[in-house]
Order: sequence, then structure tokens, then C-alpha cells
Amino acid sequence: APLDYQWLKDGAAIGGATLATLTLDPVALGDAGVYTVEVGNACGVVTSDAAALTVDDAPSIDVEPVGALLCAGDPLTLEVTATAPIVVNYQWRLDGVDIPGATATSYSVMASTPSDAGVYTVVVSNACGSVTSAAAAVQVDETVSIDASPASSAVVAGDDIVLSVTATGGGLGYQWRRDGLDLAGETAATLSLTAVDAVDAGVYDVVVTNACGSDTSAAATISVTDLATDLALTCCNVDGTSSICWTTTEIYESYEILRDGVVVGTADGIDACFEEALTLPGSYDYSVVGIASGGLLRSAEIVCSVEVVDAPTDLTCVSTDVGGGLVDVLVTWTSNGTYDGLNIYRDDVLVAVVMIDFGSFSDVGLADGTYVYRVEGFVTSTGCDSTATSAECTNSDFLPSFVRGDSNGDVLVNIADIVFTIQWLLNDGAEPGCFDAADANDDGMNDVADTVFTINYQFQGGPEPPAPGPFGCGVDPQDDPDSIGCIDPPDCP
Repeated sequence: APLDYQWLKDGAAIGGATLATLTLDPVALGDAGVYTVEVGNACGVVTSDAAALTVDDAPSIDVEPVGALLCAGDPLTLEVTATAPIVVNYQWRLDGVDIPGATATSYSVMASTPSDAGVYTVVVSNACGSVTSAAAAVQVDETVSIDASPASSAVVAGDDIVLSVTATGGGLGYQWRRDGLDLAGETAATLSLTAVDAVDAGVYDVVVTNACGSDTSAAATISVTDLATDLALTCCNVDGTSSICWTTTEIYESYEILRDGVVVGTADGIDACFEEALTLPGSYDYSVVGIASGGLLRSAEIVCSVEVVDAPTDLTCVSTDVGGGLVDVLVTWTSNGTYDGLNIYRDDVLVAVVMIDFGSFSDVGLADGTYVYRVEGFVTSTGCDSTATSAECTNSDFLPSFVRGDSNGDVLVNIADIVFTIQWLLNDGAEPGCFDAADANDDGMNDVADTVFTINYQFQGGPEPPAPGPFGCGVDPQDDPDSIGCIDPPDCP
């Protein structure tokens, strides 16, 4: 006979469950229970053994762990509350790394240290899945400890000073004090005092705090001395040597000499000058600082400027016979920079100061003789002039005055010169005193061509003799005068 089926859950018939099999898809938490089936026909009914169905689910977190701000040594406890139908497992993590043995609903440290700081999470799991808690940040601050206190200092009015403190501990805050009173707004690890004066003198300290407590630095005494700006400087550079000298009404143990802010030398308290080689052209600022009280007191910095210049070069001295036993000397040079002026020395005596640099100077009306010249470029500095001196020159290059075509030295060009030249060249007559004057055609030679040139000029309307001449004395205007010479020039008027 055919069989009839009826499935029951917890003793109650399940509507529509009348087949040999019972399918639950999908299974829900409410499907958990004790299942039986009644099988019957016309002859009777039999009930199966009970089958218990347990339905599990992935865990869920009801209460998340909460972060904490701790001081070193405080206990740390983190907790989580989770629910799930069956057994739940726990694994605590620090910064994403499993903590060995931390597998309970809570994680505890008896006395925390900075190494316990970080981001904590807990993974809650069972056979059906897992869930990770929200992150709980834990900060463990050390108790404040000051490692280096601000230092005492003695300064001069107008100086700048910086006080600083070094401390360990997390989340530090600072409050600077002077004479026990808070300084408004001074809440950093450093305290900067600019252009100090008498009101800045006092006893300074700083209170360093964090959530775990506070610590106060050792006191730093700041004394401010109002030293007068008593140093007076003079600076100059002479031929590549800088000289800095000073006077003072104070007594200092030593001095620092600075060039462009960099210390280039020191001097004892009894010294009053400093020198250094400095040849590179340019402008430089020197300063001198007086130091006293073992280095704690420093005077105000006094500044003076130095201009280093290159010396004039290519010095030449050329004499011109102007008659009457007198000569003019033309001194020329090449300037190597911009000078405020130039000093002209003859035989080590200053004979002229040239304020406009034309590159030359004429020393006129001197007795015929030998003179030694030098030219000194100068730039006005503080208290003295910076100078650069040229090499010397001597007026040994003598340019005589003569009349071209004047063979006989009478300062005229006429037939007498033609006769004189013919007698000299052809009949062993007297030589001209100035061969260059006898070179009538200025070809650098003395020959019959000079006689022909003069005859053409005198009688045939030919060209005049080249300068100087033929109507007055002068020097040979050529850049490179003839080398035939003028041993005994005429006595030009």
C-alpha cells in the first residue's frame, strides 16, 4: 500500500512537508530544532528517530574596543563583546600583527610602556566566518623628563639670544617664564629674544608638561650689559694688504676681526690694528668685536668698508725737449678698475692728484734729466684711502724736437741744407747732429734721395717735408719713430 509522510519540527507538523525528504533552502536560524517524520499507510503509522538540527551564523560585534591615552606604567585593558550561535574565537592584533596568546574577549597589560602604543584590533571568528573590530588607538606617553636646560648668558644690549630646552615624553607643551611669571605666547621649545635691553634681564625657566605630568628646567640667568658703541675703526687696503685699526674707551680682553661676517682673525686686548693680505678686487665689510669677561661680554659690532682695486699697469714715461734745457714728461698708464682719483709721484714725491682718469699726465717744464714716476690709484675708504700702486717708469725714452729737412741744425729748411747733405754724403763733410732731421723724405734712411726731395720742395713746388716741419720744431709723430736717431737735436726756440 502507498506510504504517507508528515514531517514535524519540535513535535509540530510542518505544513506541506509530506514527502520522503524535507529540504530547507536556504537554512535560517529559525530552522534549528528537533525533526521527526511520521510514516503511515492503511495499516498504521510509525515515527522516526529524532534528528536535531543546529543552525550557526558568522559572529557580529556588539561592543567595539575603545582606545586609550595612558602614561607609562598605567594598566591597559581592551575589551570586545560579540555574539554568535556557536563557539567564537578571538585574536587581538597590534598594528596589524597578531599578539601571541591574546585570544580572549579582552586584552590586558599590567604596566604599559611606549612599546605598547599603537593601533589595536581584534578578529572574532567561528566556523561560519569572521569579523574585525574597529581600530582602537592607544597612546602611551612617558613622564616628562628634561634632558637639557637653557643656559645662562651675559649679552650686550642690542644682541639677539635664543634659549632652548630639550625634553623627552609624548605630547609635550611648553611655557617659558621670566622671574617666575609666564611669558605670554612663549610656548615652544625655544625662546628667541631679539635686540635685548635691560628689561630682558632676569632668571628664565620653562615648564614642560604632557598628560602624564610636568617638569621644570633649571634656571638660566640672562644679564644684559649696556656697553657703549665705543669702538672706532679705520679701514683701507694698500697694495693688496688690508689694514684695520681701532680705538676704544673700554678695556677688552681680546678682539675678533670679521670680514663679510666671517671671523678672519683675532687680536689681543693690547692690539689696535690687524692686517691681512687681500688682493682680489671687490668691496669688503670689516668689523671688530671687543670681548670681555671670559667671552661672555661682547661689544657692539662696528663696521667699516674696504674697496680693493688693481693697480694701474703699462706705465710709460716719455720726455719731450722743449728747449732752454727743459723737458716735458708725458706719463701714461692703463687703469684696471674705477678709482676715486690717482696720485702721481715723481722721485717718491707727490706732484699731482688726478681726479678724472684720462690715462695720462703731463709733467711740464722740468730741468733736463732723469726722473722716476709711479701712479697710485685710490678709492676712499673709512678713515684712510685704499690704494694700488703701479710699477715705476723712468723718462729714459727721449723724443727730441727738430725740423725735418734741417740737415745743418739751424732750424730752417733751405738751400744750405741741400749743400750740407751733399757735402756729408759725397765729400766726407760733417755729419748732421740729428739724422732724423736730415731724413727729409722720412723714409728712415739718409741718402741722396733726401737731397732730391729737398730740391724738389725748394725749387720745383714739390711736397713739404713730413712733420715735424718745415716751419717749426716738433717731435716725430710716428707711432714707431725712426731708429736712425737724433743724437744732438737743434736748439729749438
